Amino acid sequence: MELAMEGKFGTIAVMKNGRLDYATLEDVVGNNKEIGAVSGNTPESNLRKVTMDDDLVKTARDIGICLGD
Repeated sequence: MELAMEGKFGTIAVMKNGRLDYATLEDVVGNNKEIGAVSGNTPESNLRKVTMDDDLVKTARDIGICLGD
């Protein structure tokens, strides 16, 4: 909501270096705007996979967030 109030549309809230920040949607999805984008931090896709034992996944589960599995 704060991003929208600041006129920062086309962005998404992200965690960078342990701090709340924002990134453009282009930075997040890369040049590939199609469903089923190539994975692997390439120019076609900035998709980054998170393993189920990642600290953020553990924290999400600890506070009751369901990840659909």
